[in-house]
Amino acid sequence: SISKEAYLAAHDGNQSRFQLSATDDVLDLDWNWHAIHFLLTGDSTLTFLLSGSQVTDVSEHCQVHSPEAIRDVFLRLKAIPDEDFMARFNPTAFNALNIYPGNGNWSATNAASIATALRKFLNKLQQTVDSDQGLMVVIC
Repeated sequence: SISKEAYLAAHDGNQSRFQLSATDDVLDLDWNWHAIHFLLTGDSTLTFLLSGSQVTDVSEHCQVHSPEAIRDVFLRLKAIPDEDFMARFNPTAFNALNIYPGNGNWSATNAASIATALRKFLNKLQQTVDSDQGLMVVIC
């Protein structure tokens, strides 16, 4: 989660004002990020959550999402049971779409890990909305 001020600074390209603090909490989705993105959006492109503003001058792929955008995403997703998202998990399709980590690495054994990461992510969205924060996504 990031403050509204940090979101605006990053969005406006004001790197001198864009600072994260030790209190900015982090959720590491590890290799599950692309699977979660696909399960939530049905899109296999690498733009996480289909929104956000690209942050330049960061070595990794970095996007910031406004509090309003996160609220919109959360409101669309909150009524959908996790099981409905997980029903979209198809290892064969993930491999064909080259969902990260790609290289034919997806199998049914990955479902439990994805389900756990998905629940953590949805909980993070809830916390972010409840605190009226934005979200920074770094894909490395």
